[in-house]
Amino acid sequence: MELISRYSDVNQMARGIYFLSELPSSQCAEIARFLVNKSISEDRIGFYKDISAIIKSRLLPNQNYGLLSDEEFVSWEIKFKEGADQREYKITQSKNAGLKDSYRVNILELAGYYYKAGDMNNSLKLLLRAKDLTVTAEQQYELYSRMTFTSLYKKNMSFTQNNAQKVLSLVTMPEKNLLPAAVIMGICSIDNANYKTATEYFLRTAGDNSQELACNSDLAAYISICALASMDRKTISNEVTQSKAFITYSEEEPKYIELLECFLTCKFNRLIQILEDIRKQMLLDVYIGKYMTNLCDEIKSRCLIQFMKAFKKIRISELALNFVCSEEDIEEKLVKLIADGKIDARIDAHQKTVMSRQVDEKNKVNRTVLNIAKSFMHNTQLVLLRMSMLKADVVVRGK
Repeated sequence: MELISRYSDVNQMARGIYFLSELPSSQCAEIARFLVNKSISEDRIGFYKDISAIIKSRLLPNQNYGLLSDEEFVSWEIKFKEGADQREYKITQSKNAGLKDSYRVNILELAGYYYKAGDMNNSLKLLLRAKDLTVTAEQQYELYSRMTFTSLYKKNMSFTQNNAQKVLSLVTMPEKNLLPAAVIMGICSIDNANYKTATEYFLRTAGDNSQELACNSDLAAYISICALASMDRKTISNEVTQSKAFITYSEEEPKYIELLECFLTCKFNRLIQILEDIRKQMLLDVYIGKYMTNLCDEIKSRCLIQFMKAFKKIRISELALNFVCSEEDIEEKLVKLIADGKIDARIDAHQKTVMSRQVDEKNKVNRTVLNIAKSFMHNTQLVLLRMSMLKADVVVRGK
C-alpha cells in the first residue's frame, strides 16, 4: 500500500494494476481491495474491469475483494453509458449549431470522461476527432498532452512518443508546461533501450517534477540506472551528479547519489549491494520494471570491464568477492565479455586466474612515432628524387 500511496488519480490506478499482475498472489489481497473500492467510488469502470479480470485469473478465490455482483455491475454499466450518451448529445448539438469551439470542448469533455474511467480506447478515438478542430498553440498543447497520456496508459509507445515530440515542439509554450512531455520522452526512450537519451530527457526537467507520472525517487532511480548503463565516468561526473535535476530528485533517497559515487570511485562491491536493493524495489515499477534485470546485468558488465583495466592478473575468487557473486557466475560473465571482445584477457582454468593482455602504452607510442618517421623519410626521398630528375631533365616526353 505504501507503494501506491505515493501516486494519485489515473497514475495510481495504472500502477496498482501493474502491482496486481507482478506481485505474488499472496501479497495482493489488500491492494486488490483498495483498487476495487477506489474504482467503484470514483466511477472508474474501465479500470474496474481490468482489476476484476486479474483478480479472477490469478488471485486466491476464497477471499473477499469487494467485487460487485453481476446485477450490480450491469446497473453500473448502464448508468455509465447514460453519462456518456448525455455528453455525446452535447457534441451533436454543438456540431449542428455550427459552434466549432463548443464542439471541440464537448469532445474533450467526453474524452476526459472515458480517460478517468480507464477506457483509453474510446478516449483516444474522441481526441483524434478533435484533432482538426485545434487552431491555437494552447489548444494544440492541450490536445497533444491528452493524447500523450492516453496513449501511454494504452501502452501504445510509438504513438506516445510521436505526440510527446509534438508537445516539445511547441516552443511558444512556457518551459514548465513541457516538462511532463520530457518525462514521457524519457520513458519512451527506456522502452526503446536508448538509455543515454532517456537520461538526457529526465535531466532536462531540472528538478521541476509535476508528479503526474513518477515521484522524485522514481526519477532519481531512472536517471542513475540509465546513466550507469549508457554513460562513461566523465559524463556521469560532469553531467549527472552535478545536475540540478538529479540532486533534487535524490534528496529523499541518498542511495542513488552513493550508487553513482561508488561507480566513479570504483567501489564495485558496495555498488553491487546498492544496485541489488534498487533492482528489487524497481522491479515493480510500471515503466522500467521489466528492463531492470537486463539493465543491472549491463551495469555489472561495465563495472567488470572497468575493474579489469587495473589488473594484469587476478584470481577469479577475488573477482567473485568484489562483485558479490559465485565464482561460476563471474567466470561465465568473463567468458561472455571476452568472447564479445569487451575484455582482452584469457582465463587459466587450472589456476582459476584471469590474465589480461594489456598493451604497453609506452612501446605502442614509440612504435607509432617510429612508423611515422619511416613514412616521412620515404616520402622525403621520393620528393628529392623527383626534384633531381627534373633538374637533370630526365623526363619522358610524349610524341
